[in-house]
Amino acid sequence: MRRFTLDPGRWYAMMLLGDEFDATAMCSLAPSPVRVETITPLKTGQGQFELAFLHANCPEGAQDRMYRLRTIHRGQAGLLVQSEDHDPTRFFYIAELTTGWLQHNFPTFDLEGASPQIALDRAFDKSDNEVKGPLGSSMNRLEVDPTRKACHWATDEYWIEASERWQAVRSQGTVKLNVRAIEEVVFNGDGPAYKLMEAMVSVWEREGWEGYRGAPRVLLATLARLAELENQKGR
Repeated sequence: MRRFTLDPGRWYAMMLLGDEFDATAMCSLAPSPVRVETITPLKTGQGQFELAFLHANCPEGAQDRMYRLRTIHRGQAGLLVQSEDHDPTRFFYIAELTTGWLQHNFPTFDLEGASPQIALDRAFDKSDNEVKGPLGSSMNRLEVDPTRKACHWATDEYWIEASERWQAVRSQGTVKLNVRAIEEVVFNGDGPAYKLMEAMVSVWEREGWEGYRGAPRVLLATLARLAELENQKGR
């Protein structure tokens, strides 16, 4: 029985499930084509490996990702893995990319008669000087299903907790930041910089829908997250 494997240079279908899962909105079951760049087994005997990939459903500047993953189940149809870089925990299901899956999740994307592999390579070819945005952005030829709404930052547990912690920080009157600790994490794929960018994308897409005044709230919540690094340093 042949089990599912990942090959560098190929596109796959990926679905994300996180602790912030909303069973009503189904926001956390976020689909995205991903192109595997490198796979590095860590040889720990626990199914751990590092995966570098292009995450198509992210803004320009955050599409190149590398995660440390642990295999939970490898079947014939796909691979279920848990990220060891995320807190809260995130799970990813990676499977073969089919025309049906791509057209179901991104029905406005025109394959132009090509296979999904070739069409996506064309859309994300960094040598063509085309401005690349996240899936669904007008800057990209790939557009997400218009009936699918992006998750708002205010439904993400990461930002809910950060907003609550900001109130505690604010009561102290000062914010102490550890620059070295910030530099150690700021370039991480799911670090505060990219978390902030993703939250601001949701503000840009949905600001005003629910009266949140999202941009300043997210900024203040980010300060609370950065202040946490001072306490975590040296643990």
